[in-house]
Amino acid sequence: MNDEGGLPGQARRLVLIGLLVGLAALIIRLVQGGGWDGRDVVGFVLIAAAGTVAHRFVLQLHLGDEDGNYDLGETVFVAGLILLRPGPFLLAAAVGAAAGGLFRRIAPVKVIFNVGQFLVSLFVAGVIYDALVPFGDVGHRAWLAALVAMTAFFVINETAVDLVISLVEGIPFKEVLAKSVGLGIAHFAVNVALGLLTVLLWSTDRWAVLLLTTPLVLAHLAYRNWLRARREREQMEVMAQAADAISLESEISRRMPGTDETPALASLASTLNRMLERLEAGFHRERRFIRDASHELRTPVTITRGYLELLGHEPEPQEVQEAVGVAMEELDRMGRLITDLTTLAKADDPGFVQPGSIDLDGFLDRIAAKVRSVLDGRLRYESAPPDAVVSGDEQRLTQALLNLLQNAVVHTVGDSPIELRAIEREESWRFEVVDQGGGLPPGEEDLVFEPFHRLNGDRPGSGLGLAIVKGIAEGHGGRAGVDNRPGKGATFWIEVPR
Repeated sequence: MNDEGGLPGQARRLVLIGLLVGLAALIIRLVQGGGWDGRDVVGFVLIAAAGTVAHRFVLQLHLGDEDGNYDLGETVFVAGLILLRPGPFLLAAAVGAAAGGLFRRIAPVKVIFNVGQFLVSLFVAGVIYDALVPFGDVGHRAWLAALVAMTAFFVINETAVDLVISLVEGIPFKEVLAKSVGLGIAHFAVNVALGLLTVLLWSTDRWAVLLLTTPLVLAHLAYRNWLRARREREQMEVMAQAADAISLESEISRRMPGTDETPALASLASTLNRMLERLEAGFHRERRFIRDASHELRTPVTITRGYLELLGHEPEPQEVQEAVGVAMEELDRMGRLITDLTTLAKADDPGFVQPGSIDLDGFLDRIAAKVRSVLDGRLRYESAPPDAVVSGDEQRLTQALLNLLQNAVVHTVGDSPIELRAIEREESWRFEVVDQGGGLPPGEEDLVFEPFHRLNGDRPGSGLGLAIVKGIAEGHGGRAGVDNRPGKGATFWIEVPR
C-alpha cells in the first residue's frame, strides 16, 4: 500500500469497511462503558502514549513488495486489555496507532487501515476477554484469558494485513500468509510475554514498571536483531539458490536478488552482480573469440583442400606447382595466425612480460630501422633524450609498435607521413603512432582492440594485431587506446609506467 491512488478497488473497499466497522465497535464500547473516572483518564493517557512510543520501535521486513512492520504495539495492547476498561482502552489504542503512524510519516491510507483493523481485532479480543474473566482480575486466569483474546486479535490482524498485501500485489493470499505467518507468530509470542510481564509489575508495584524500560528496550533490540538475522539467512539461502542455478544450469544471465533491508547484503548482491556481468561479458567474448578463430583457421584449410581436390589423379606439373604455391601461402597464413593466437593467449601469463631497462633513443632507432623499407621514407620520428630510459620488455614493446606501424601502413592512403613519438609523462612513457588515414568511424575506438575486429574485411591481416598491442600494454601495467580524428586520421598509443 504505497498511496491511496495506487490501491486496487477491492483493497480500498476493504480499508474503508475496516475503518467503519472499527469506529462502530469503538462507539459501542464507549456507550457501554458510560462516563469516565480519573483512573480511566490516566489509563487512557498512559496507554495512548505507550502505544505511540511502541509503534515507533518498528522493524521493517519485506514481504513481496510490501513492508512487514513488527513493533511493540501488542505489548501495550495486552497491558491495556487487562488493566483498562474497554472503552478507554479501545480509544487509547486507536489514538496510539494513529499518532505512531503519523510520527513515522507513513502514508495516510496505511494509518487509516491500521486504526481500522486494530479497532476491529481489539474489539473482538475484548469481547472474548470479558467473557472469560471479570474486569480487575490480574491473576493467572487473566493471563490465560488475555492469551486467548490476543490470539483472536492476531488471527484477525494477520488475515487483514495479508489480504490487503495480496490484493495490492496480485499475489495469492496463501502465498503471502506462508511468508509472514512464521515471523508473525514469533513476534506475537514475544509481545504477549512482555505485556503480561508489564501487568505483573504494574499490579505488584507500579513504579517497578519503570524498571522494565531498560530490559524491554534491550529485549526489543535483541529480538529485532534475531528477526533481521533470520531474514538475512533467508536472503542468503535465496542467493545460494541463485548461485547454484548459475553454476549447475549455466544460467549466466541470471542475477542475485537485490535487497534494501541490509546494507551488507545489498552491497554483497551488488558486488556479485557486477562480477556476474563481467563473467557474462567474458563468456560471450570467449565464445565470439572461439567462433572467429575457428572461422579464420577454417579459411586456409578450405582453400588448400579445394586446390588439392582440383588436381585430379594425373595433374599437370603446372597445376601441381600452382597448388603447392597456394598451399604454402595458406599454411604461412595459418602459421602467422596461430602465432598471433598464442601470443594473445599468453598475454595474461605472469611471465608474458620480462621487463628490463631500455635506452629509448636506441630503441626508437631500432624500430625505425625495422620499418624503413616498408614505409619507404614516410616515417617521421624524433630521437628521445640521450638519458631517457623506460622499464619494459623490449621484445614485446617492439612487437606492439611494429603492429601499430603496420596498422598505419594498411590504413593510410598515398604517401602521407606516419609519425612515431615517445612522450614523457609524470609517471609513464607514451608511445604514439600518428597517421593520416582518415580516422575511424565514430564508436569504433574501443572495438578496434577486440580480437578479429576489422573495419574493412578486404584489408590484409588477422585482426589480432591491435588486440596484441592492448595485451602487451596491459602486461606492462599500462594501457592502449586511440585518439580518433574522423575524416583526418588517428593516433594509436600505448602507455607504460616508467
